[in-house]
Amino acid sequence: FLEYVLCYHAFCRYSWSLPVFLQQSYDNIMAGNRFVVEYFQKLIYRGNATIDSRFPKIHAQCRMGVNTQALNTVMNFCCETGERLLKTEAKGISRTAQQRGNSTFLTQTMSRLQDRLVLDCFATYLESKETNRDTPFVEPVDHLGRSSPHFVYDVDTQLIHAMSRKNTPIPLDDRSGSLTSEVVNALKKHEPQMKIFEIFNEVILRDKSRLRASPNYANSGPWYDYANVSWEKEANQGTETYYLLPAKCLCFFQKHNPGTGTPEIMALIHTVDESSEGKCRSHPDTLLTRNYRMQYNNKREPVTHVVPVASMDSCIRCFPHVPSKRLFDAQSPWILCLLPRNHWAYMWMAMNEVLSECNSAEKIQHRKGRLIGLSGNHYHSKTMFYFVEVPSNGWNTNMSRG
Repeated sequence: FLEYVLCYHAFCRYSWSLPVFLQQSYDNIMAGNRFVVEYFQKLIYRGNATIDSRFPKIHAQCRMGVNTQALNTVMNFCCETGERLLKTEAKGISRTAQQRGNSTFLTQTMSRLQDRLVLDCFATYLESKETNRDTPFVEPVDHLGRSSPHFVYDVDTQLIHAMSRKNTPIPLDDRSGSLTSEVVNALKKHEPQMKIFEIFNEVILRDKSRLRASPNYANSGPWYDYANVSWEKEANQGTETYYLLPAKCLCFFQKHNPGTGTPEIMALIHTVDESSEGKCRSHPDTLLTRNYRMQYNNKREPVTHVVPVASMDSCIRCFPHVPSKRLFDAQSPWILCLLPRNHWAYMWMAMNEVLSECNSAEKIQHRKGRLIGLSGNHYHSKTMFYFVEVPSNGWNTNMSRG
C-alpha cells in the first residue's frame, strides 16, 4: 500500500510528463482514486478518531478524478490562491466600496475585483508577447558548472594540478581532493591522443539538473552522482533501438569534436552489468526499485566508458548495498536504483489497470468481498506486464522533455 500511495503522489506531481493518451485515461484515473480510498479504509482506517479521516478529506479525495478531468493535472491549481486573494486583493479593494447594505457592498467589490483580474491578465499577455518577440528561442543544451576546470592533468609530466575559479593553480590538499589512479588510468586508456585533460566536477544538463563527480564537494566529502545513460542496440533487421542503464559519473572533460569543430562535453562513467538486473538474491526488485551489479573485469578493475554528456537522460538516485568510502569496491558491487518519479506516475496507472481487473464484481464476490492484496506475486507480475509497455509508446523518461 505504501508503494501504491507513493505512486499516486508521483502521479499528482508528474502526470504532466506522461503521454497525452495516458493523461486522458480518465476511467483509469477515477478508478485509481476510488482504490486509494478503499484500500485506506481496509488497511489503515480503524473506525474511530485515532486516524485523521474526516469526511471532507475523504470527499475531496473521491473528487480528485473529476478535478483531474476538468483541469488536466492537479498541479495546475493551488488551494492557497483563494486564501491569499481574500487577504490581499479583496480586503484592500473592499475598503473603497460603499457601506450601504450587503448587496451594494458585494456588487461593487466583485466588480472591482473583476476589473483588476482583467487588467492583470491583459498585462500578462502583453509581457509574454514582448518576451516572445524580443527574445529568440534558444534550445537548452548541456553546459559545465563553471568556466574554469577543477583539475588539469598533464599526461607527459604525470602531474595533477587543482585549479581555482580564477583558473590559477592551487596546491592539492584535503580540501581540493584529487583524481584517483583508476580515473587517471581510464582517461589515458580511452583518450590516448589527448595530452592535457581539463577535468570538471559538475555539469548542468539541458533540464537544469546537475550531475556532480567531485572527490570533495564543498569540503563535505566525495560526491559521485548516478545517471541514466542511453545506449544503442542493433536489432535483428538492422533497426536501432535505445535503452537506458544506470552509470556512476567519475569526471567530466571537454574534447574537440572533429565533426562539428567545437568542444564536446564528455563523461567518464563506471557502468553496471546489463545482465545483472533482477539477479540479486538478497535484495529482490520491487515495483519502484531495481538492483544492479557494478561491472568489474576478471582483475577486479572497474569497467569504464567515455560517453557524451548529451547521451545522459537524467540524474537518478542509487545507493550501494554496503556503504563504502572507496570510489570502487569490487567486494560489494551491488547497488539499488530508484526509478524516476515520473515512472512512478505511470506505475500508478499500471497498478490501477491490474486492480480494476482483479477487483471486478465477480472476483470480489468469489473472494467473499475481499480486495486483492497489494503484495502478492500475481499482482506484482501483472503490474510489470502493463508497465513494460511504456517504451513502445515513445515516452521519454526525462521529466523536462515530457
